[in-house]
Amino acid sequence: MAITAGLHYLWGGRAMDQDRDGVRDGLDQCPNTLLGATVDAHGCPHDADGDGVLDGLDKCNDTPKGCKIDAGGCSTDAVTVGVGDGVLDGLDKCNDTPKGATIDANGCQSDADGDGVFDGLDKCPNTPSGLKVDVYGCPIEVSEKETQLLDTGTIRLQNIEFDTNKATIKPESYPVLEEVARILQQYPTLEFEIGGHTDNTGDPQKNIALSEARADSVLEYLRSHYPGLPTGQYKARGYGAQRPIAPNSSLLGRARNRRVEFRVTNTDVLRIERERRRFLRRGEPAPGTAPPSPPSDSSGAPGMPPSPAPADTSKAPVIRLSPAPADTTKPH
Repeated sequence: MAITAGLHYLWGGRAMDQDRDGVRDGLDQCPNTLLGATVDAHGCPHDADGDGVLDGLDKCNDTPKGCKIDAGGCSTDAVTVGVGDGVLDGLDKCNDTPKGATIDANGCQSDADGDGVFDGLDKCPNTPSGLKVDVYGCPIEVSEKETQLLDTGTIRLQNIEFDTNKATIKPESYPVLEEVARILQQYPTLEFEIGGHTDNTGDPQKNIALSEARADSVLEYLRSHYPGLPTGQYKARGYGAQRPIAPNSSLLGRARNRRVEFRVTNTDVLRIERERRRFLRRGEPAPGTAPPSPPSDSSGAPGMPPSPAPADTSKAPVIRLSPAPADTTKPH
């Protein structure tokens, strides 16, 4: 007969706890808990934010529901270039947002002027519909009138037709005003004076009153037909025959003097606009290359180019002239 006895004594050791979560195996209802995860009294792990990464292992404990996460339980936010757009993946409905584009709550880009360049990246955010733009969102082609505005601070219109001795705009002038409105809406920071001018035929005071009424009529047309224009920054003024740009001694000269001018009054802002805008003009390099330097004054600092003298007609833009009326005794 053999009698054997065995003793097992733990001195400072561990009770049976195979997953080492602090709950003995006999009491542990979740015996395979990952090492490092926090558990309850029954040995079962927590996942407070419900992202699938257990508390204690989760490096980002407040992950919003629905987000994509990495192995550490942290949400990802990737965009096309470099950094996130602020809307977490899984919640982001537009995952390929370019860096710098403005987004809505869903992470989607906006394009207010509809030119294909997202807001926040668009350097010309008020481009009229239908114009081709470069990679910066700026129009590739510049009209003659816009060039005149940028170079001289003035748009001069000599083909705005009114009823004789009245301020009523004729319908054939609407396309001209539409072109001007498309230009003006690209420069919402500029302030303008709309000046009406006549030739020297007739009573000078009546000419001033008529020219001011016509300038008011142009301003009211823009205000009513183009509500997006900041017409609160525009004012109208009549000059009559006080500022001729050609001699009044000929039919052609008088026709040139009958005009409407849009003149920038905050020229410091125009200077900034001129430097900021990058247009592709004839003979200039493709978009993305360095723009030409802005005009400068005699000191070498950027400045407004001098306006041409009134009598100098050699640089006047090509215009369409209406036939002079047979009766030249009345103001036009």
